[in-house]
Amino acid sequence: MCLARLSSTHKSNAANMSVKSNPGKSVRGRRELKYVQILSQNTQGFNEDKEEIILALMQQKNIFAYAIQETWRLGNEISEKYGYYIIQHGFDSKPKNGHPPGGVAIILSPDAVRAWIKAGSSVLHFGNRILAIKLEMEDIKGKAVTVMLATSYAPVGNAKVHIRHAFAEDMENLMEAPKSNEVLLVCIDANASMGTRSHTQDRVLGPFGVDRVNSAGRELHDLLDSKRLCSAATFFAKPAYGTWRHPRSKNRLQLDHVLIPRDDLSRVRDAGIFEQGTVESDHAPLQIKLRIARNLSKQNASKGTFTNRELLRNPAKLSKRQKNQSSSSCSPWHRVPALALALALASDL
Repeated sequence: MCLARLSSTHKSNAANMSVKSNPGKSVRGRRELKYVQILSQNTQGFNEDKEEIILALMQQKNIFAYAIQETWRLGNEISEKYGYYIIQHGFDSKPKNGHPPGGVAIILSPDAVRAWIKAGSSVLHFGNRILAIKLEMEDIKGKAVTVMLATSYAPVGNAKVHIRHAFAEDMENLMEAPKSNEVLLVCIDANASMGTRSHTQDRVLGPFGVDRVNSAGRELHDLLDSKRLCSAATFFAKPAYGTWRHPRSKNRLQLDHVLIPRDDLSRVRDAGIFEQGTVESDHAPLQIKLRIARNLSKQNASKGTFTNRELLRNPAKLSKRQKNQSSSSCSPWHRVPALALALALASDL
């Protein structure tokens, strides 16, 4: 399990390495961070190649956190690599045939790890399809802000009624979980098309997006309306809005959303499809930029080896490289239970 090495790796990398600050106003000779960037994507599985590609992208593009749906992984696990943490949640067992159903995860950059620890290192589960954590940061006025970041994977449209009802209850419990001073941010593959704003009184949707609406979308819209949440990406004009490609018609549908309380929409600087490719999937990644944190430290060179641009373009080379490294007795990739990881973190604080 290499727990001793995990502790030393976390100490060296998480202490020295963090996401580059985005330029803002100068405060006593330092630059403030105007926003944090969070990505969300259904990755259609989450194998080691995809792990490496996403970690490289997070480092290169200064991504604070990455929410993932449909990992096809079982159980609950916290992992560390190069100072980045992967928190996973999934079903306990898989069917006799095929890959495990669903599975969700959140990847935290070193700065996000610190924000998570500052907020108490909590990991919250709402059923088998929803994972949430809390991140404590300071806004541009120096006020402490706690964000509850969640990743959620909804049942497909033809799922049994009791499965869909159970998920709706879990979503409602999630929406009621944050304290009054916390900001809820839900990254979700909703398997639902809500369309765009149909009247001026609609506070769930903005004017931008794919017009198609289905029954699951109407149900989701009603739930969001009752909980005063909105779909952030529908308030920003973009070249394209479809997040999922239908395998037969090839039409693009807007099934993926980033949800935030309507009262906190003013914190959103930008939201929509992340145009720079990530991992292979039939779902496009979404991004949201939040006006939240300030004074994140400048990026230092990683002591780990991140995938270069050629490996991003050619995952086959990455697979070959990983096979060559498989003989190592203790790789830099560690999978440890949450308790062991908490002990390792405690020894570093």
